[in-house]
Amino acid sequence: MKGEIKSDRQELKADRKEIRSDRKELRSDRKELREDRKELRQARRKGASKEERQQIRSEIKQDRKEIAQDRSELKTDRQERKADRRELIKDKKALNKTK
Repeated sequence: MKGEIKSDRQELKADRKEIRSDRKELRSDRKELREDRKELRQARRKGASKEERQQIRSEIKQDRKEIAQDRSELKTDRQERKADRRELIKDKKALNKTK
């Protein structure tokens, strides 16, 4: 039981590390979206062709989809981690009762 709790803790630690990297990826996706929007504004000011502006808009649309997907994955990961943590606490309490 103790070894199991230890491995659960290590698994939770690995999950937290993965979530941190996912958050970094989300931040970089948001930064990319901001840059694409800035590029679109500049293109409008410079009188870019309709095709060029449409290309930038499609990039922005794709970035939004990626961000929405990343958010969804983060939310799911967070919920799973909370459930794992609750289970770990429950197991720990059960172990303490048997002592």
